Amino acid sequence: MTVLLNHKYLLGATADMRGHIPGRRFIGSIWNKLSSSCVPTITSDGYKVYRPEILAHFHEIERAPYSGRGRPPIEHDVPIKGLRYGQVVKTRNGRKTEVVEYRSVYGNVPSALLNTSCVERMNLSMRNSMARLKRRCITFSKSEPMLQHALDSFRAIYNFCRPHGSLGRTANSINKHVTPAMSIGMTDHVWSLHELLVYLYRQNTHHIL
Repeated sequence: MTVLLNHKYLLGATADMRGHIPGRRFIGSIWNKLSSSCVPTITSDGYKVYRPEILAHFHEIERAPYSGRGRPPIEHDVPIKGLRYGQVVKTRNGRKTEVVEYRSVYGNVPSALLNTSCVERMNLSMRNSMARLKRRCITFSKSEPMLQHALDSFRAIYNFCRPHGSLGRTANSINKHVTPAMSIGMTDHVWSLHELLVYLYRQNTHHIL
């Protein structure tokens, strides 16, 4: 499971099984990294776990007006104002994709944002960068925690140490070295691997987006 922000910033990558409990952990980990004022636009495939878990984390309580007579109205969870969530559902016949359906689940997702190509491209980049993610190899991870550590290391290197070509383009066609962390204002320079490894990490530095 992978999550990307605008500016190519890789917010999270989780090595976990499929199901409601792993889905809840994944959406919860993303929710914890966003500030309370952040209202995201989310796109995913049609995996049925995502919709209820997104509503469970990004919701507000709605109650109909009460006249004072009879039973009080039932409270309902509704998406927070401004939340946009869309799905790209692909129907395949073997290895061939036959139908692609675009759905706006919550809000109105612009057609330009209603795709999963960025996540699919990131999954390819991760496989090319980490041998343990290749489908058939002898460098597979023997435990889930070690695979998660490898994903966390890749995420840090990708965000802070690897300039992204599309982020460094300017009107004068001059390519500057810009990393995803630089594009969202987390740092002002490209980090070296040594700088990343000796950085004193503090758990309370989240809620910055």
